[in-house]
Amino acid sequence: MRKPTRNELNIFYRASNHWGIFSIVNNELLLIKEDTIKKQKRKLLFLISKNLENLVFFQPTYRAGLFLGTISIKKFYPSFPFFYLVSKFGINYPFVIINEEAEILFLYGRDVLGDSILECSSGLKENCLVSIMNKNKEPLGVGRTRFSDDDITKKGKITISNLMDLGLYHRNENKNNQSSFDLSYFLD
Repeated sequence: MRKPTRNELNIFYRASNHWGIFSIVNNELLLIKEDTIKKQKRKLLFLISKNLENLVFFQPTYRAGLFLGTISIKKFYPSFPFFYLVSKFGINYPFVIINEEAEILFLYGRDVLGDSILECSSGLKENCLVSIMNKNKEPLGVGRTRFSDDDITKKGKITISNLMDLGLYHRNENKNNQSSFDLSYFLD
């Protein structure tokens, strides 16, 4: 494991600012583990407790900390645990809260209908990533808006596409025995 380069930090900090957690991760220990998954070389970003700093550098073959996502040359691809940080500490980030029936459907990979949206952040635009949450503000996954916030609650229309849900995260984790599932599979 190694510390991120200046460019890697800038990429991550831009993303964390967009999702409203920059102040939480700004002065924390972040480490990169370069890994090859399915013949692809990737840079995995971890948030490490300061107490584990010496242990991580002493035993570099182990992964420690919270997996935040992967970093490419120009982009940060958040992991599902990243969205738990966003839901707990995020300020002014794009989100949508859906009803219980939609929650069940979403967890099985279905898209979100406009009439199942209970609340959403203001200023949503078409084609932007949003954190999908239940009524308790627990993250269920990530979606991409099909309409701006004026039309996001259209009755009978699919207004948000499911990109990643908690069910898919767990299915993939068990299937591949990997904890490094992230949005890079869906965003490029």
